[in-house]
Amino acid sequence: MKINPITLFRDRLWIQIVSILTLILIAVIGATIGFNIRAQNLSLHEQSRLSSQMLTASIEGATFDALGAGRNADVVQQLRQLKEKVPSLDVSIFDFNRSITFTTMPGAVGKELDAFLTNPAAAKAVNRMLADGKDTGELFDEQVNEAAYISIFKPIVNEASCHHCHGSSRKVLGGLHVRTSVEEAVQMARSARNQSILIGSVGSLALVLAIYFLFQRMVNRPVQRLLDLAGKMRGGDLSHSLEVRGRNEISHMTGRMNLVNQNLREMISEIAAASNNLSSSASEQASSLEETSASLEEMASMTHRNAQDAQAADQLMKKAKQVASQANQSMSQLTESMAKISRASEETSKI
Repeated sequence: MKINPITLFRDRLWIQIVSILTLILIAVIGATIGFNIRAQNLSLHEQSRLSSQMLTASIEGATFDALGAGRNADVVQQLRQLKEKVPSLDVSIFDFNRSITFTTMPGAVGKELDAFLTNPAAAKAVNRMLADGKDTGELFDEQVNEAAYISIFKPIVNEASCHHCHGSSRKVLGGLHVRTSVEEAVQMARSARNQSILIGSVGSLALVLAIYFLFQRMVNRPVQRLLDLAGKMRGGDLSHSLEVRGRNEISHMTGRMNLVNQNLREMISEIAAASNNLSSSASEQASSLEETSASLEEMASMTHRNAQDAQAADQLMKKAKQVASQANQSMSQLTESMAKISRASEETSKI
């Protein structure tokens, strides 16, 4: 049977609650991790900026004096020693045409600076710096051989000490590019980020599981027991009850369900008793009706006999009436005969 996740979500309260809480936890922990990562990145950039500015100031102090005095060989030697001590550090000095004049990068002298910049925003920043001579102190993230670097640029302003070589027509003679590897710091930040994500994920999973088990124990199981009791009550089985544990809302609901179950049992008992009484009364009424029916049948029989007797009496009366009629006719004939005899006697006496 295929399970529809939407239907399952709608039909299961614990899934709805756990899902909503999970989303909230993921959002909160994700936001916390995101803010922490952002704070780490900002802190990393700020530390890198301060370190780069200090390093740039140190390199500037060490090389610009030699450049101002025309000791170019000293500048080359200083940069070579710096590269040997700090292999992850790249330092380049470029002119107003963006051509590299001194650098720690092998084979880069005489080439354009843009060929070694991997961040387009850095190239635009160099153009602005050469145009206005402003030192913004802005940092630029770069990837060199899949390693993370931070670049900072500082303008070389045409000061009075430089006029004897470069004249005074230009405001900016070039710039200093310092690129520092931050791969180790980035890896540490990534490790901290991954640890934060791992801890957040494990914590979220632990919280979700804790919420699930607590919900199952404190809500879902008691509600399921209530549903089972309601199903038995619907099936007519009122002999069960639930143990009331605690004093929370579900405990009150369980107590109310037990009370409803008890009231239903008492009500059904009263209805059964009343039904028994009604059955006894109905039996008595049936007996009375049977006796009444027997009496009515007896009365009907007596009425039938009376009707037969009345019919026989009527026939006797009819016969008596016929006899009386015949007797009346006989008397009339007798009277007529007597009259005739009397007339005959009178005639005889006359003779």
